[in-house]
Amino acid sequence: MHRVSVILPAYNAERHIEEAVESILSQTFDDFELIAIDDGSTDATRAILEKIARRDARVRLVSRPNKGLVATLNEGLLLSRGEYIARMDADDVSHPERLRLQVEYLDSNHDVVLLGVRTYPTRRMKWRYVGRSNPRYCSWGLTFRNKIGHPGVMFRSELIRVHGLRYREDYLYAEDFKLWCEMLDFGKAHVLPQKLLFYRQHEGSISRQNALSQLRVDRKIVSENLRRVFRVDMSDIIDAPSRIWIRAMSERVFRSPAFHALPQEDKLAIHQTYQDFCVIYGVGALMDYARVVGPARLAHSGIFLPSVIYRAAKHSVFPKPQMHLL
Repeated sequence: MHRVSVILPAYNAERHIEEAVESILSQTFDDFELIAIDDGSTDATRAILEKIARRDARVRLVSRPNKGLVATLNEGLLLSRGEYIARMDADDVSHPERLRLQVEYLDSNHDVVLLGVRTYPTRRMKWRYVGRSNPRYCSWGLTFRNKIGHPGVMFRSELIRVHGLRYREDYLYAEDFKLWCEMLDFGKAHVLPQKLLFYRQHEGSISRQNALSQLRVDRKIVSENLRRVFRVDMSDIIDAPSRIWIRAMSERVFRSPAFHALPQEDKLAIHQTYQDFCVIYGVGALMDYARVVGPARLAHSGIFLPSVIYRAAKHSVFPKPQMHLL
């Protein structure tokens, strides 16, 4: 039995599939099987995969009529025989050290069940260490948004075999985010600080084609998370503009009794990950967060903020918020 099963679903991916597969077959860690599932492609994807499978026995090729992404992913889970399960997309490129570093980390950290990697959107294959990265921070981060890129993930197969976790059709376009949240019932999540995956973005990518649908499902998952963890309800504004959504989240989470009852180290991790979350939405979201947390607390918390917001917090100078999409 191989230590790692890599699941690679493909549908009409002839343009990039060979490069994606070769990036896995060229890994410095070679104790793996690559489960390539052709989901009823109508282009040359199947022929390309058949050619590769004939020359490399590590490739297990499945080809059948189209069933859709979620069904294909779950089929890959059931076919996997490795101790760890890794994901790979048909249009991305993995760094040669990716699998080795992920296996070494999971071998050494038994409390971590879900492990991601940093991604980069250019072809420069350089490593760069960025941002905060520890299991407490990453696990809390999944409460507010999906911090773990799907094509670079690796997780323990016991989550599938013993606990029966699966990708869910009723969370289509964010099925990975929902699965990660369910995995947190059995351990922690982490993201390696190295950038180990070239994540290709193009007009044909699923994330580009279904961005609005994905956003709504993401919010549904976040709303479920907040209800479970902080006993707050966000379902009444799930379709609100981003600025209103973020402001309401700041007010409801950081004023909730459940938040204030947490240990200090958890509260600090939530502040850190929430601040990074707000950065995505701009200065306005950070100002709303600062307003809720309070100037005295914020100015002496040791939490990094852009200097303009830090000064505003310290001197209680907050401009009136504007209601608009960021």
